[in-house]
This record gives sequence, C-alpha cells and structure tokens, in this order.
Amino acid sequence: MGDGRRQWSRLKLQWLSPTIGTFPITHEFEWLWIRVLGFPLHLWSRPIMKEIGDRCGGWIETEEETDLKNHLRWARIRVKGPTKKFPTSIEITDEENIFSLPIWVELPVTFRKKYDEGACTIDQKHFREPTRKQPRSTKAAQKTQNKKFLDAVKSIRRNSKLLEQNYVVQGYRNGSTDRVHEGKAQRTAM
Repeated sequence: MGDGRRQWSRLKLQWLSPTIGTFPITHEFEWLWIRVLGFPLHLWSRPIMKEIGDRCGGWIETEEETDLKNHLRWARIRVKGPTKKFPTSIEITDEENIFSLPIWVELPVTFRKKYDEGACTIDQKHFREPTRKQPRSTKAAQKTQNKKFLDAVKSIRRNSKLLEQNYVVQGYRNGSTDRVHEGKAQRTAM
C-alpha cells in the first residue's frame, strides 16, 4: 500500500498476506538469539557467556535480562553466523565437573513456495491426490491380515482370563482364600 507517517513515526503499510512477519527460506540472518539451558549459577558470568557466544559463531551481546539474572533457567545470548554452525549442546567445566548444556536456537519463521524443488508439506489434507480403488488382491490381503490381528488379540485376552481363573483356583485352600494385594499376601476365611 505504501509508506506513511503518524505522530513522527514512520509506518509501512502492507496488505494482509500469509507470509507477513516471515522470511524466505533463502534469507541469511546476520545474527540470532540462542538460549543456553540449565546454566550453573556459579559459572554465570559475562566472560563465560562471551566464550559460549564465540563458540556458536561469534558473541554480539548478552541479553539484559540474563545479565540481571531475571531468568535463571536459561542464558540468552545474541550471536553472529549462519544457522548451520550452531551446536546442539556445549560443554563447560569448573574445577570438578563438566557440564553439558543444551542450546536452543531461536529461529524466525521461514517460508518457501510449495512447488519449489524438494518442498513437502506437513498438512496435505487440502492437496490430496484423488483416491484410486485398490486392486481386489490387495483388499483381500489386507482383510486376511486384519483377521489374523483380531484373532491374535482374542487369543491374548482368552489366555489372560485363563491365567486369572487358574490363579484364583490355586488360591482356595482348606476353606480360605489367598489374595495378593499390592505385593502383600493376605489370608481371609470363607
């Protein structure tokens, strides 16, 4: 639609589109945020954050919330580099221990055209191919396989009932019943 100004602020107006707020899959990001999960508090310092950032492509900055220790479940660091270079975990050592910390990369949403080479979709309910009738032999084979499966399930149920009955019959001795309840044997008179 165009650019405009409102109260000394520049506005860029666009028509609503499914790709607004997303990036093409070919877009190269100059920097990204990563989260280092489970960061030990005794190692929580700016030099260690910088070292982790350097191992992940190049440290740019540590988030202010991380510096203030407002979120103690993770440390958030802005790093340079393409997304292919990021490790899934990183090891940090102190005097006695080696900590293996998982890393989450905060990637923005990307898109590509459906008919690009190698494209696939997760939800294909809108784009199904017309169904074809299966040959008679395939249907018969599937029916036989289903029958075998159902017979196996019935056999398992039958065997489990026989085991229960056998257990109860063995429990009757001299007018009393042995019962097992949560691993403890109980004897009740009849």
